Amino acid sequence: MKNILFILIACLMVTMVKAAPTADMVNKRDVMVRFYSLQKRNAEMGEKFLAAVKAGDVQTLGELESIAQDPSYLMATDKFGNNAFHLAKDASTLQAVARSIRNLYKNEFPTKILTLKNQTNDSGVIPAVQAVFDLRPGKFFVLLEQTDLQQNILKVKSMRKGGALAVAASVEQDKVVAGVQLADGFTAADFARANRSVEGMDKVVAFFAEYAPYL
Repeated sequence: MKNILFILIACLMVTMVKAAPTADMVNKRDVMVRFYSLQKRNAEMGEKFLAAVKAGDVQTLGELESIAQDPSYLMATDKFGNNAFHLAKDASTLQAVARSIRNLYKNEFPTKILTLKNQTNDSGVIPAVQAVFDLRPGKFFVLLEQTDLQQNILKVKSMRKGGALAVAASVEQDKVVAGVQLADGFTAADFARANRSVEGMDKVVAFFAEYAPYL
């Protein structure tokens, strides 16, 4: 009787050992399916989000926020490397995007906002500079605030005012030029001056004249 019981227990243990890998494989498959589904959902959310941002569709932005399971869609970029701040139709759209970032990222809100402001697209420019090239001067000052470019502009202005060594000032100045320049050498300051008649562009022209006259 004991031998029979031992054999039954042994058979059960063998069955469990053989079944374990199968169950593990099922679990891994389920995890992969869930991960793929989430990635696909986030990609779709990102596409809808950027389309709404570009169109200035604030209502859709709010709807996407309400159904979001993962806030990463807010950091999406298009095929040209443009993020939501590059593409935002106007200042009110920027505010709506910032509101969604604040609501979904909570304590990470300031970091995420600054990341988007400093992110360059495939043309090598940040959202503030792109706003000038897109003839949307109303976005320029909002997007320039606290960026690395703004800090570099202020640093060069301070160095020039303080009579810093020409070489040191030149190095920092080159950083500013690179930050506002397209591949063809045309700068945001050049573009602003050429389009001074656009409403609000005169303020951008005045900014560059005061803080970066070398552009």
